[in-house]
Amino acid sequence: MTATILSAKTLVFDGDGRVLVLRRSETHPKKPHHTDLPGGLIEPGEPEVVGMVREVQEETGLVLAPDTCTVFYTHTHMLPSGKSLNMLLYYIRLDHTPEITISWEHESYEWCTLDELLARDDLEQPERTAIEYAVANGLFTS
Repeated sequence: MTATILSAKTLVFDGDGRVLVLRRSETHPKKPHHTDLPGGLIEPGEPEVVGMVREVQEETGLVLAPDTCTVFYTHTHMLPSGKSLNMLLYYIRLDHTPEITISWEHESYEWCTLDELLARDDLEQPERTAIEYAVANGLFTS
């Protein structure tokens, strides 16, 4: 049986419709100084949404209620190690622009539009595909 690694990232929309974007730090183990979304690896046995909420809090200081987050895209692929990576992408809409406290994993953050995020050449796949799909299908319109 192939081992599965779970990962969950989140598009956090503020009250102005902008999304929270992080920049990985120099010491980040994967792609330093690249664009990142809040979230990360889910612990074994941890419910996906609970792990996503934990990761977002660790990376940004935001405390999200799991029942206010919506999964909008999933992607599974095989890693060179032979393990399967299952990535879930969530979104949440806030009614304000919260204070952010970034962790050691990131060097900065900003709020930007989805168009600005998609214009970045270092936005990873499948995040780019997921966001393009969601925009094209009106998933983020309220």
